[in-house]
Amino acid sequence: MQVGHFGGDKEDMAYEDIQETIQRAAGLGGWAVFMIHGVGEGTHALYMEKHVHEKLVAWLAANQADIWTAPFIEVARYVKEHGRCK
Repeated sequence: MQVGHFGGDKEDMAYEDIQETIQRAAGLGGWAVFMIHGVGEGTHALYMEKHVHEKLVAWLAANQADIWTAPFIEVARYVKEHGRCK
């Protein structure tokens, strides 16, 4: 019922830290879950800066051959069935 995660809001991690964590998880064949409450000021008391989110999404898109992104439930089902990430 509980899954460990990293805080992705601006108070938790800088863009470079998020990128490094993702690269480390991918290198180990694992996954990284980030809790982001909102994107941009005014969306939530805790939020990721909009420009950081845009940069992260662009980087993930450019690296989709090496880093699989999907809705959480899809990844969880895959791991349950295969015992590992793609």
